[in-house]
Amino acid sequence: MEVGVNYPWMRNDPITVGPNIHEKGKPHPWQGPGSELDRNLATLRGLGVTVIRMWLLAHGVNYDGKVTCVTGSDEAGRWRFEPPQRIHPKFLDDVEELLLKVEQAGLRIVPVLLDFGFFDVPEVWSRQYFTSGPPTPTNLNYARGRRSVAEDPNHRATFVDGTVKPLVAAIAKHRKVIHAVDVVNEPYWCVSWVTGDLFGPSVRQNALVALLQDCVAAVEAAGLPSTIGHRFHRDINYVFGSVKVTRPQFHYYASLQGVDALPVLSGLSGPRPFLGEFGCITSGELDALQRDAAARGDRVVLDQIPAMRRTANPWPILQQSRKPQAPATLLTERLDWLADFGYELALVWPNAILPDPSREDLKIDALRRAQIAEFTHRRPR
Repeated sequence: MEVGVNYPWMRNDPITVGPNIHEKGKPHPWQGPGSELDRNLATLRGLGVTVIRMWLLAHGVNYDGKVTCVTGSDEAGRWRFEPPQRIHPKFLDDVEELLLKVEQAGLRIVPVLLDFGFFDVPEVWSRQYFTSGPPTPTNLNYARGRRSVAEDPNHRATFVDGTVKPLVAAIAKHRKVIHAVDVVNEPYWCVSWVTGDLFGPSVRQNALVALLQDCVAAVEAAGLPSTIGHRFHRDINYVFGSVKVTRPQFHYYASLQGVDALPVLSGLSGPRPFLGEFGCITSGELDALQRDAAARGDRVVLDQIPAMRRTANPWPILQQSRKPQAPATLLTERLDWLADFGYELALVWPNAILPDPSREDLKIDALRRAQIAEFTHRRPR
């Protein structure tokens, strides 16, 4: 089994390419030779990691277009985003530079075009820039709020032709390092009726399915393998069963027993799905971090902990076999189980909570790095 790693970017903000929102007009910190990214990729390769997964447009804060704000109580339809006729050229240049770095590191990549947050209602801080009236151009100041890209057929066509196809063409220039192009991360949250505070009013399911189909078609027309990072294994053939991809993918965090299942793949006919995300931290570790940070009054660390809670659930399949799932053995136990039961690729979600999330640090601690290396050296693919 191959081991991969999800690579969240600076400030835990999954934006990798395009106009830089943090220092407008300047290159990203990862760009240029000898960057922290180069060192991190070399470190991962040395551990035996073969694949990384990284976001491109994510929730769209650096993807500019026009917004029309209308009055009314319909929160979902109040902010109407019009995509650009053609994506900003910096996205295309940056994608090629990123893929060249991946190639030089001897890795493969799963680039993720969009996160489910792309379609959510805008973040509160970005709403101040828009009032009712004529369309207003965005300027790296509008996070989320792009559901019209799915729900408006004209905007969907503009988005696919002017954004997805040029991005895919840039990716295809480095096709030998592409494991698969992930068109949307966990799209189920966009259409679910129950999401808590994870997502606002749901997107029309048929509209999102149509967008997924169009994006997958664009990827495969360029001769690249396609995938969708599904929330649960059941989502592959459930809500989005009509969207067929080259390489099925799902995520597992043991979050909903009986629904969030971890299937045995040995003997499965057809293409085996790969595991695009799984956690490697314990609740006890998070509790200890929270206590220490609270005692210091460290808001930077405290603010990162809630998002990590979802990744800390114990695996029932390992509880049944009396595995301790303790920090010193947690990751190797999970990797061994996945390999034994037919998984060909599994990508770890990072566990480290950093005191300075603005640095391009590798968000996997020394203990987990050692466990990855032990597994890949003991069980080479």
